Order: sequence, then structure tokens, then C-alpha cells
Amino acid sequence: MKYIFHFALLLWIFQIDMSHNSSTFSSKIVDASIVNHKPINSFEAVDSHAKNCPSNVEKDIVSLAEYLGEICTNDLEKARAIYVWLAYNIDYDDYAYNSGNYKDYDAKSVLKNRVAVCEGFSNLYLALGKAMNLEIKKVSGYAKGYGYSLNFKFRDSNHAWNLIKINDEWRFFDATWAAGDGITVGGRLKSKKKFDEFWFNLDAYTSIFTHLPEDKNLVTVNPKMDLKTFMKFPNVGKGYFLLGFDSYKTYKKIHQTKHVKFPKCSTLDIPAKMISAPKYKTLKAQKSIDFKFEIPEADQMTIIDSKNNWTYFKRENGVFTLSYTPKNLGELHISVKQTKHEKSYTLLMTYQVR
Repeated sequence: MKYIFHFALLLWIFQIDMSHNSSTFSSKIVDASIVNHKPINSFEAVDSHAKNCPSNVEKDIVSLAEYLGEICTNDLEKARAIYVWLAYNIDYDDYAYNSGNYKDYDAKSVLKNRVAVCEGFSNLYLALGKAMNLEIKKVSGYAKGYGYSLNFKFRDSNHAWNLIKINDEWRFFDATWAAGDGITVGGRLKSKKKFDEFWFNLDAYTSIFTHLPEDKNLVTVNPKMDLKTFMKFPNVGKGYFLLGFDSYKTYKKIHQTKHVKFPKCSTLDIPAKMISAPKYKTLKAQKSIDFKFEIPEADQMTIIDSKNNWTYFKRENGVFTLSYTPKNLGELHISVKQTKHEKSYTLLMTYQVR
């Protein structure tokens, strides 16, 4: 099995010159996928405990599990403690991925060497979970991660992750992707350590857009997903669901309507929630749309059309609203100025006006 690492929307930055209100200026728009969304953390105490684990208890699985579970009051907190510890303490094995020379990634070896591919991350998650009395499984399957592109043909399973039963429901956890993402440098993978909590405690309808279990019995969405369908399924990024679009309704819509497309959505480094916005990528020219977002820490928000016309949202108590009628065909960008001190706007969503 050839294991992959988190592609996390291969990142890019671009700079454009634009004019607004008859004055010409240069403004940099940054693709928001380069930064992590930071929602309010209800696991702050558990996270802090996991990050500050003493080195003397990290020598074996039993003592580490005992430490991580010390302040946990339920199974979800136990799963969180392991997730955070793995993300911060295990590095991705770039050498193995680039050379094809994979080691033995059993749980004890990973704990000792602190380096692994997804096989090792999921093995250690499994071992620690069992030691903490979690009902946990290791899952092998197909993932749209690092190196994935549209029309990619899967020949073999290429990833591993975990399922944990929380309140009688099997939930999804991917500690490999929690540990960061990867970029290509000189034709080789170079991983970047950056905690990503999105892959923690997902439901089946969210995880299915990027992860398909090889075992058909572990595919719990309805209608069922097979590999052929998975390969043709729209590549809806995590930013779409982080904004608040419903994964269950999205999944159902794709099965009901062929060729449906969704706006490209990125994530901010401040909390952001979509209250009202079109679900689908294509907008009709001359048809009014009501946008509403809750981004309490943001300074400004704007729509930029294909002719470089800027239309600003009204801000009130951290809620941004705009009734907007697209006039020009082409791409429509929604961008956010995250703080008063920033000069750049961060690209949040991209639509297509027709």
C-alpha cells in the first residue's frame, strides 16, 4: 500500500493590481487555504494536557494512555487527547513516501521513532484508544489527499484512518491529516507541521467526500458509495463544510442532480460562519442574492466581480450582510479583511456568474 499525506488544497498566493473608487492601488489577495480556521475550542483543557505530556510517560503505550486519560470525562475527550498528542508528536515520514522504502509502522515502533506514514498514525491511535477503553477501529481505504487531482484513477487503497464509536455512532478521525499538510518541492513531498482539527470527529457524510473505506461494510452513507462513484464525485473541499454548508444535503443533492458544482471555499484564521449564501457555484446575472456571514473578528468584507468592481458588505455586531445583484459574467470573489491592521484581503469564496 502506498500511503499518502494530507494535500489540504495545495496552497498558492497571488497578487493582483486593482482599481477602486477611481483610485488605483495594489492589493494582495491571499488564498485562505493557507491558514487554519480557529473555532472556539471546547477541548482547551484536554488539548493543553495532551500538549504538555511529560517525556517520562511517553516511553510506552500504557503509561501514555494513562496520562492522556487523566482529565478526560467521556469517550470524545479521550479521542481528542489522542488526536492532539499524535498530531503534535508524530512527524510524517517524507523519506519513506519519496523513496518508497517503508518501515514497520507498528504502534510501538511509531511511539519510539516518532515518525510514520498513515499506517503508523492509525496503528498508534488504535493502540492508545484500546488502552483507554475506546471502541475503535483502524480503516484502510482511498483518500483524495496529497497528489490527488481530478480524474485520478485509484488502483489500490492508499490511506488509513480510524473510526471511534461516540454515543453509539461510529465517527471519523484522521490523525495523519491532523498533523499538517504537504507541498511538492523539487518533485518530492515536503510535509509541513500544522495542527488541523477539521479531521476530528466527522460524520460519515462529511468524511465521504475525501475518504472511502475499502471495506464496503464501513460505508454507512445512503445511497452507498463505491469506488467508481468516489472517483467521479465532485471535489468539495473542507472549507465548504467549515463555513456551515450541510454535508448530508450536499451528498444527497449530488446523487439527485448530475454535474452540480459548488463554490470553492477556503478557511480563515478567524472564526467564520455562513448564515446565508448560494449553495452552488453558478449564479445568474441580474438576479439579486442576499449574503450574510458571521465573522466577529473581521474588519471588512467585499465582493469583487470579473470587472474588478468592489462592493462592500455592511458590518453590524460582527455580522456582514449584502443584497447583491451580479451584473458581469465571470468569476465572483468574496474576500475578507481579517483585521484593521492588514492591508490584504483573504479570498473566502469563488462563484461563477453566467
